[in-house]
Amino acid sequence: MPAAMTADPQPLPGADEAPPEQPPEVLCALCGRPLHDRLARQWRLGPECREKLKLRLAPSPPPHEPAQETLPGI
Repeated sequence: MPAAMTADPQPLPGADEAPPEQPPEVLCALCGRPLHDRLARQWRLGPECREKLKLRLAPSPPPHEPAQETLPGI
C-alpha cells in the first residue's frame, strides 16, 4: 500500500467547524412556550394567548363616501 493510504486521513477544510447555529428561539411573552409561526413571532404571543387577550388585527372599516358639502361653482 502507498504511504498516503496507511496514514490517518486528514479532515476536509472547514469540517472541524461547528454546524451552523439555529435561529434563536422566540418564546411567548405570556405563557413562555416556543413560537413557530411568523405572526406569533411578530406579536411575541402565541395564537392561544392572542385569543385570550383578544389581540387581533383591527378589521378594516366598511367603505363609505365621506360626507362633504359640494364645492361652490360646480
